[in-house]
Amino acid sequence: SSDLPTPPLPTAVPRAAVMGAGLAHCCAGVLPHESEGHEPIGSSKHEDSETEAWEWAPLTFTIVNARHLRNADWSLPFMHNVSDPYCVCHIDGKPLSSTVTDVIKDNLDPRWNHETQFKDFAVGDTLLFTLWDKDSHKLKRDDFLGRAELSSADFHPDGFDQEILLHDAGKNQQAYLRIKVQPAAKVRVKKAKQKAAAKKTAADYARLPQSSNKNG
Repeated sequence: SSDLPTPPLPTAVPRAAVMGAGLAHCCAGVLPHESEGHEPIGSSKHEDSETEAWEWAPLTFTIVNARHLRNADWSLPFMHNVSDPYCVCHIDGKPLSSTVTDVIKDNLDPRWNHETQFKDFAVGDTLLFTLWDKDSHKLKRDDFLGRAELSSADFHPDGFDQEILLHDAGKNQQAYLRIKVQPAAKVRVKKAKQKAAAKKTAADYARLPQSSNKNG
């Protein structure tokens, strides 16, 4: 119907802005407690504090599967033709942090096991998920199958591995989406690299159309 959201168009996303591949290979771990007192000025720890900083590693999560999706496809009684679902996820207000699963043909209980990372996740962000039925007809838009959201308070810093209820999944339809979020960890990065990455992300957002960047 006309009040349903329009499925998003594929967007060319700068890989470095989303994946943070360099940081993914850094040594990750929980930020250690700082010992009391001061280190000698000439110590390596003091030098590191001048050139390095701790920051959250990229958010790593998996869109695992969905179940009990509605059938949005029409078919004859002797044909097996049901929804071809896929899932879109992005951080609310951050269009560069977006990912799309594969399309699973003729399946109302699809399993994607789609793992991804969002580099510019920050505490307080919300992950938005929308599910769609891929339509093979070019003149017909994809059918909406449901939506869900997950705030950082639900998964940060301890992680998350649960099903969440899909809203607007169809009349009398109880459908679910399972999301698995890795526990948060901090990594040590060079301050110069940290500033350069922030500058590049800001430049990437500045190049987006105004309509896409208004909440970024």
